Amino acid sequence: MHWDDLRIFLGVARDESLSAAGRRLRIDPATVSRRIARLEEQIGAALFAKSPQGYALTDAGQRLMDHALRAEQAVLAAGEEIAGQAGRLSGQIRIGAPDGAANFLLPQVCARIAADNPELEVQIVALPRLFNLSRREADMAVTVSPPSAGRLLVQKIADYHLHLAGARSYLDRHPPITTLDALHGHRMVGYIPDMIFDKELDYLGELGLTRVSLASNSVLVQLNWLRQGAGLGIVHDFALPSAPELQRLLVDRVHISRAFYLVRHADDARLERMNRFAAQLTEGLRQEVARLEGELDKNVAGVRRLTVRVAPAGPPKSAESEEDPPMIVQQILQSKGIDGVVTAKPGTTIAEVVRLLADKRIGGVVISAKGDTADGILSERDIVRALTRRGGSILEEAASALMTADPICCTRRDTADEVLRRMTDGRFRHMPVVEDGKLIGIVTIGDVVKARLNELSMERDALEGMIAGH
Repeated sequence: MHWDDLRIFLGVARDESLSAAGRRLRIDPATVSRRIARLEEQIGAALFAKSPQGYALTDAGQRLMDHALRAEQAVLAAGEEIAGQAGRLSGQIRIGAPDGAANFLLPQVCARIAADNPELEVQIVALPRLFNLSRREADMAVTVSPPSAGRLLVQKIADYHLHLAGARSYLDRHPPITTLDALHGHRMVGYIPDMIFDKELDYLGELGLTRVSLASNSVLVQLNWLRQGAGLGIVHDFALPSAPELQRLLVDRVHISRAFYLVRHADDARLERMNRFAAQLTEGLRQEVARLEGELDKNVAGVRRLTVRVAPAGPPKSAESEEDPPMIVQQILQSKGIDGVVTAKPGTTIAEVVRLLADKRIGGVVISAKGDTADGILSERDIVRALTRRGGSILEEAASALMTADPICCTRRDTADEVLRRMTDGRFRHMPVVEDGKLIGIVTIGDVVKARLNELSMERDALEGMIAGH
């Protein structure tokens, strides 16, 4: 059995067509047909069943598929090593994604990666459906829910948020919208109900709005309808900076949170090139979501320090000494008075994590394979959201399936204001403290706010003492 025959077999299995496989492999369809026939003769069984819809794998073909995929991964890994390209980003990588991520996040993230790697070719397949990685419809996929079956690597990328929105031109023509019930009297824009491929996308259904007057399976079409003032709909926060004519509505009542996941075939874990690209893509998407969502909240992106300084009698101080030194993370860790960090291994079940959170009375746990690294973080909010969407079956899943991988971290020398700004921009509540790659602590948004309030309280007491003459 020749590798070249297996390569052609994989092409037909993925494209379900001799001509399509021929175009992909750059050989004529007749040669593809002869090679498949030779392979079937060697194996002694039909590998494909031909139908009007194309070439479908038979049972024998399905069994051969797993072996052919492993052979493909071995050949790719050997090619990288022999060519001395291990770790380099080159060649072609295809990403499948829902069109929200494909239109508003992936272009700029992939452009930055490609700019640093001139030999890399990136393809983005923007389709509102699930991708079959086993058939290599894509090398990796961005999804809105983690798959529960198949030999796949699943990594949480980041949470993102959506709100109800409408164009100002539409809102000017209608009375103010102050309640959810009022939405029933408006034209709604959303997905075609019977073409929603993932229940996570049924936003209007969550609001009890079953009638969608203007429907499309494309996020971009929906956004353009809203920009034209055609109605109201749910919009990704990260898409709103590109549509300044839209205004968020009922922000305190309609606040939808979802998550993106990066899904890869398990065999790709042996390819350093794919691992490096996946790491850069994940970090780039995480930063881009935070940046775009942060543009909506610039006025409340951080809490400004408010300090009152009274110049005491005596010689004037230098300008440098007039300001109090900013509070740093080290001081917060010392004030907590807790040694060590609660961690869990990636393979720990969600049920075990829930018991750990309850026993320790904490809101989040660091996921660490070795106990001294911050490989990910899993919060009680992550678990509650997953339970709401997918039910109790998630309790048997591994923590690595729900965790936020490669979390944003700080050091002991970072200021409290900087940590608070990062948490607010990224909309998360727990931040590991890491130095020299080692986990040394964790701070929560509650820790930072409490520390700032204590600092302000001491400044207030000092001012009152000065006024009272103490």
